[in-house]
Amino acid sequence: MPAGFTGRDRDLARLLETLDPRRPKAPTTRVVSLAGLPGVGKTCLAAAAGHAARERGWFDGTLFIDLHGYGKSPVAPPQALESLLRDLGVAQAYMPPDTEGRQRLYRSRLAQLAEEGRALLVVADNAGAAEQVRPLIPPTGRHRLLVTSRNTLHTLGARLLDLNVLSSEASVDVLDRALRITDPADSRISRNTVPAQTLARLCGYLPLALQIAAALLVADPEQRVVGLVDRLAEFRTRLEHLDDGERAIRASFSLSLNHLTQPLRDTFRLLALNPGTDIGTEAAAALTGSSPNAVRPFLLQLVRAHLLERGRAPERWRMHDLIRAFAAEQVDARIRIRPYAARTHGEARHRLLKYYTVTAEAARPYVDPQAEPVRSPRFGDREQAAAWLDAEIRNLVAVSAGHTSAADQRLVVRLHEAVRHYLNSGYIHEWLTIASAAAYAARELGDHESEAGALEARAIALVWLHRVRDAEGDAQRAWAICHQRRSRKGEASAADTLGIVAIASHRPEAAADHHRRAINLYHDLGDHRREARAWTNLAQSLTAGGPRNVDEALRALDNAAGLLRGRDDARDSAHVLMTRGNTLGAVGRLDEAIDCLRTAVAICRACDAVESEARALTNLGGFLMMSGSLEEAVGASRSAVEAHRRAWADRPVPSPVLAGALATYAAALHHTRKKPAVAAVAVEEALILFDRFPGEGDVYQAWARDVAADVLARLGRRRKYRDVRRRLQARIGTQGASRARRRRRRLRLRTVLAQSALGRYLSQLPRAAWVAVVGCGFTEARAAHAPVWLLVLYCVLALFATGFLRLGGNTLSGTGHSPQLGCACAPTLLTIAALIVSLVAPEFLGPLNTAGEVLARFVGLA
Repeated sequence: MPAGFTGRDRDLARLLETLDPRRPKAPTTRVVSLAGLPGVGKTCLAAAAGHAARERGWFDGTLFIDLHGYGKSPVAPPQALESLLRDLGVAQAYMPPDTEGRQRLYRSRLAQLAEEGRALLVVADNAGAAEQVRPLIPPTGRHRLLVTSRNTLHTLGARLLDLNVLSSEASVDVLDRALRITDPADSRISRNTVPAQTLARLCGYLPLALQIAAALLVADPEQRVVGLVDRLAEFRTRLEHLDDGERAIRASFSLSLNHLTQPLRDTFRLLALNPGTDIGTEAAAALTGSSPNAVRPFLLQLVRAHLLERGRAPERWRMHDLIRAFAAEQVDARIRIRPYAARTHGEARHRLLKYYTVTAEAARPYVDPQAEPVRSPRFGDREQAAAWLDAEIRNLVAVSAGHTSAADQRLVVRLHEAVRHYLNSGYIHEWLTIASAAAYAARELGDHESEAGALEARAIALVWLHRVRDAEGDAQRAWAICHQRRSRKGEASAADTLGIVAIASHRPEAAADHHRRAINLYHDLGDHRREARAWTNLAQSLTAGGPRNVDEALRALDNAAGLLRGRDDARDSAHVLMTRGNTLGAVGRLDEAIDCLRTAVAICRACDAVESEARALTNLGGFLMMSGSLEEAVGASRSAVEAHRRAWADRPVPSPVLAGALATYAAALHHTRKKPAVAAVAVEEALILFDRFPGEGDVYQAWARDVAADVLARLGRRRKYRDVRRRLQARIGTQGASRARRRRRRLRLRTVLAQSALGRYLSQLPRAAWVAVVGCGFTEARAAHAPVWLLVLYCVLALFATGFLRLGGNTLSGTGHSPQLGCACAPTLLTIAALIVSLVAPEFLGPLNTAGEVLARFVGLA
């Protein structure tokens, strides 16, 4: 077994299963081709498999030959046959001179061994092509030929196995074993697990790179793992450091590159110009200046050469990190040798940026309701457009940076305008990057209007990230640009953005002033749609200012609704209704708020505005919970969570609003006292999301932590909730856990009191006191000689007031039954004693007697 062999247990088992001659009912497999990228450990695995097969008694011997398929002098089939025949005992005097004769003798010798009951494993290492190993195929199924190659030999008729890089854990184990083989006491890897994991990642989990890194550490016992990590951190120079004097990653990759045809080499270098981590077929076609159908065969050949990998989705391709670094080196080297290549590469980058921009503009009408409704045949529906944007988002971010030509900068400005609305629904960090690139490009072009728009977009993204001070600076610069250029439309938009930033910084009065300025400007311009949005934003700022502004906020929403009336703009109308519901709910007008939000949900569903529907359902669940409709609150908040997950299913980072929906769902479940484990999982996810969107003094996050403490108290110490309880305790910290313990003690105390005799008597005290007050009032009225009919009426009303009688029936449910008189509760010993004392000796009741006298005088009986 090769020294330091580790991390390949599953691959070794799969290879041995293929080589096993005893497999029942399995098709005869004479040839197994093991392929993988350079340095992935194919030869080592083949040697390990041969050793394990010999130990199991499957083969009587092993023949090994290195074909040098990627070297300057690959072994031709005649030389390979000659070498194997010598290993089989054929003397040089009996060696046939031609290839056909050697192949016949080779097959004859193997057939003779098979007749004798003997089996051989032939290992042909480092094959460059199928033609190099086809003459070596054994004549019978008893023997096996194991081929290793950097190419997938799909024409060989062999069982094809691809070898991938190691896992992170196995890579660290390779590093540790390599150091301990030299010095068993060398624990630099085991003592520095985090830097070791980083080192393995920088090596791309490639066994050859890991062995070279380990050799560098062995060569310098004083070298720290962190020091080597720092040297490998720079992407462009990483391959320079992965060289131990005998082995080099660059040299290994160069052999594979030299084996390609010139068109394939050119395609490989051009793919390195894509700044993202993967690329689609259409983007590769734009980069190479060809069509998708023309470039696809080249991509497939690079995949077979293991210089390119298939992505996770169809028609997606990616490079291993070290191969990408090698390809980038090839680009730089080509420019140094042939300076005109810089222009060729610049044109390729421009084609790629243009492809991304034009395709994003084609997707915009499907994902941006504010865009012109002119739809491109490039996409069939919103789902296709959103899927393309989700797949390309990292490339869109990467391709937007670092452009100096005016043509490229104009494309960056257009790209940002095409994707800004879509990025505002979950890709906040990506939006910030593209908006920053667009602002810089517009400034360089002297396009002040586009610069102001990009600055406003960046301000909104910064508000999402709770960087309010930076957002305010960008919004003010945008307003200054528009004011200086006398762009009234730009001033209005910038003023509205300033209002949004002011609300985020808890300055509602300043926000209202900005929104009023925007309203006036939009009104003068006749832009009723944006004016309605400004009125809605004004209502939000007024609501944030306190209850005294509610009437003005409602009038602002009336104005917004009036401007939208008769216009085909359901999303804005739903937004107005949501804002009205939030405003009414803030002042306790819950029924009206719930009606508004239910209408908003219906509108959002009708126009397929899933994101807006999720927000409306979140607010609806909160107000239903406040109104006491707990079951409905659970349903609404659960629907809100589901809508959020649908809207952000393919986004790398969910919307922060999902955190609020999850917290609301957990709170509703907690109040219904149902499914505490589900509530705990929901609030735990909410806290995780809030941590990803940090904000100082965020009231929603503080509320979610309170909900978590309540849920933790409800979980108690039951064993079935142990795991979720531990996770939630770790999430809310020591202070939250202690708060939960206090609440759990209060819950336990209430439960014990409710179940004990003392608790039952204590729960009867308020009713008994009220009975005593009413009885003392009756005694005072009788002493004042009140008429008998008034005393009788007083007694009847007293029975209702103390809760002993009530009107029953189902008139509210709409069944049509008339109300019926019934007994609400039975009198207890304590209430009977209170009544007797109040009628016989009220002076012993002290304050209760005084309250009864006041009651009698108040109703006119004394």
